[in-house]
Amino acid sequence: MPDTLAWKRPFLQNGVRIIPLLCSTVVPLSPVAKRDHIPSRRTGKTPLGAKVFSYYTQEERRLLEKAAKQERRSLSSFVALASIERAQRIIAGK
Repeated sequence: MPDTLAWKRPFLQNGVRIIPLLCSTVVPLSPVAKRDHIPSRRTGKTPLGAKVFSYYTQEERRLLEKAAKQERRSLSSFVALASIERAQRIIAGK
């Protein structure tokens, strides 16, 4: 009776273990579509000279955390960007 499982066992050739490859699939890699990129607000800038503290209710904090997560930002970065954008709109309107 022939050994039908012989292909499953590795064999030696010149002292090297050889394992036959049964099949291979080549899948071309395509670029992944990126979301709109919002650059970091502190990239290449000097450190902050002052800190600002803000307080939120639990509901407000959950809302901010959810929005920051969607933009893949820290909570502090999200709040800072949002406050800067709001300040720019207010000043531009006057």
